[in-house]
Amino acid sequence: MDDNALDAITFYADADVDGYGDAGVTARACAVPPGYLSNAGDCNDRNGGIYTGAMEYCDGIDNDCDGVVDDGATNAGTWYLDADQDGYGNSAITIQSCSQPSGYVSQGGDCNDVSALASPGLSERCDSVDNDCDGQIDESSAADARTWYTDSDGDGYGNPATAQAACAQPVGTVLTGGDCDDSRAASSPAGTEACNGYDDDCDGQTDESSAVDAAAWYRDADADGYGSASSSQRACAQPVGYVANSTDCNDGNSNVSPADTELCNGADDDCDGQTDEDSAQGAPTWYLDADSDGYGGSASRAACSQPAGYVSNASDCNDGNAAISPADPEVCNGSDDDCDGQTDEAGATGSATWYRDADSDGYGASGTSTISCNQPAGYVSNATDCNDASAAISPGDAEACNGYDDDCDGQTDEAGATGSSTYYRDADSDTYGSAASTVLSCSQPAGYVSSATDCNDGSAAIRPGAREVCDGG
Repeated sequence: MDDNALDAITFYADADVDGYGDAGVTARACAVPPGYLSNAGDCNDRNGGIYTGAMEYCDGIDNDCDGVVDDGATNAGTWYLDADQDGYGNSAITIQSCSQPSGYVSQGGDCNDVSALASPGLSERCDSVDNDCDGQIDESSAADARTWYTDSDGDGYGNPATAQAACAQPVGTVLTGGDCDDSRAASSPAGTEACNGYDDDCDGQTDESSAVDAAAWYRDADADGYGSASSSQRACAQPVGYVANSTDCNDGNSNVSPADTELCNGADDDCDGQTDEDSAQGAPTWYLDADSDGYGGSASRAACSQPAGYVSNASDCNDGNAAISPADPEVCNGSDDDCDGQTDEAGATGSATWYRDADSDGYGASGTSTISCNQPAGYVSNATDCNDASAAISPGDAEACNGYDDDCDGQTDEAGATGSSTYYRDADSDTYGSAASTVLSCSQPAGYVSSATDCNDGSAAIRPGAREVCDGG
């Protein structure tokens, strides 16, 4: 190959063998070198599908080597102008492009691209617009078309059998159906049921218990002519076993009703709301126990059962004092405590035993006594007099040397008695006593003398009047 020949030709490398050479890789020669060709125009000699004149595709590559990527691509999509941005475009205004241009959509068919209220994807509505782009406006199939009913009797409720859908109200129709008799204006769902043989409120029932003028009837289970308020029903006509009144307080007992007499039996026989009231036939008499001592006074009342504060007896002689009754003990207090008609009688609580004081020395004798609330004349409260015939003998008198028990201590002329003398112990029997050992006595005791001059009561040889001897004593 002589690339220096004056008439040598420039050839281009065709590495991808697509028939187009790479202008950047050349060789001059008189004849075509292997792997070269005479034309350039390949912008990517590494891909046989890319060369000048190749088909452009939407693949992000300049397939036809025109310097523009994805222009006029054979698989470019058709995009429709969506001026009202409702997702559907104007079929008359399109663009071919690999990617979606701004303001364009892939779906055409919008019949009104200036209003988002109209497109093939919308439901027809009652708004004077062809919302679903079917060429019709406000047809009966519109999503918000309303159902209308023929109202022949003009009561505001239509015959449900005449229902029709429409955006605008047809003549002679209303929106509310449910009329059960479209020839009678008084019969409709808004009608008031009355006892008249018609279904006034169109609920499928005639003269039911809810009728405005239906009467209340009460169960009379015991057939006494009086019904129970707890079991009732409303009805246009009187049901069997029911009456018009509800004044029976016990519908299971034919002897209990407003027409019966009250008895003392624990039942409200006359149905006045009270049981065994004071006026009941056979009610016993009870007496007021004002002082709550279990015994009644003169105030009384009749009642079937014992009233609070009343008792069955009238034996209290003072119903204002609970300490006075037949059950109370008589007490020394000036009252008839036991209601026996006597006051402070013998044996009353608090009474004392009194003893006869015949010698009026203030001391009584135990052999003569009486029991009394008050001290009887000639009686005292003690029984300590040992001689009630002598006023000089009593526990209050002083003992004297007179042969009597003057002080009633059970002893006579004891030591210390008035008139008693002092005697001295004579232990050595020499008739002289020791001043160190004395007794008082009405009479001389054995072993004692009246003299106290013995200077040694342990020796009879030593005494006043004895001969003095030389013995050291």
